[in-house]
Amino acid sequence: RVVEHYRDMRTFQTVEFYKRMEEKYSFENGKFRRMMTIEEALEELENYVDASDPDLDLPNLLHLLQTAEGIRKAGHPDWLQLTGLLHDMGKIMFLWGTSEDGQDGYSPNGKQWALGGDTFVLGCQIPNEAVVFPEFN
Repeated sequence: RVVEHYRDMRTFQTVEFYKRMEEKYSFENGKFRRMMTIEEALEELENYVDASDPDLDLPNLLHLLQTAEGIRKAGHPDWLQLTGLLHDMGKIMFLWGTSEDGQDGYSPNGKQWALGGDTFVLGCQIPNEAVVFPEFN
């Protein structure tokens, strides 16, 4: 599933796709999908399992809590612990996503190529040494 995820990410994350998502998730003129607290958003992430993570079949909320706790145990400052807790918050887009948009976090085999994994600049060549699976660059 991870190999397919990265192949799809490099294939479908295009400038045109970005423009469609920019419109879909625009906040212009008071548009928003749902108002929620950080706690409510974290609870929603309890239903999301990240297809881009080869080592983890746990809900994303547990991953966030484990990350923050690992940072705390390592003695890092509070701000970094908070960063660890919130680092995947953008995956909340799965609530409004579809497989066609690479944002299906509900289905066990849902397409998630627009929600997680490495990031890269659209419209530019990806350096082979910068990311996993360079054969998809």
